[in-house]
Amino acid sequence: MKKFLIFAAVFVSVTILAVTVYLCITFLGIDQTKPAATVTQAEPGSPIDAYVREMYPEFAVSYDAQNKHLTLSKLTDFSLASAESIYDDPSTYLTQVQVITLDISIACKEPELLLTLTYLSKNAEPMLSIVSDGSIVKHWEAK
Repeated sequence: MKKFLIFAAVFVSVTILAVTVYLCITFLGIDQTKPAATVTQAEPGSPIDAYVREMYPEFAVSYDAQNKHLTLSKLTDFSLASAESIYDDPSTYLTQVQVITLDISIACKEPELLLTLTYLSKNAEPMLSIVSDGSIVKHWEAK
């Protein structure tokens, strides 16, 4: 009986934690992002441009073929003032950028690709920019 009560207490605690995390994400709207307006591209018909539009439709795409620099941007529902509390651990976003860069580099046979991912505020102001070389720019700190 004692083991059952301990198991029940642990199960209830884990369930409450999972529900709390889900509700926080839902109410904060962390996954409520939409693509930013399309940016003028240096080479609109490139394989990289086509691949990114197909595989990552949530991002606006700009590709500079000469410098092998791909820029993705995502418009969020957040204000620039709330950026610091939302993007408190940018290392997770750096991992995301490096995975996306690896995916695109392999799929499009472009090993020297440099990717910049920028999250934009609801007013289209840059909030956080992460580059696949490891650099991170917190735009709210520059304001």
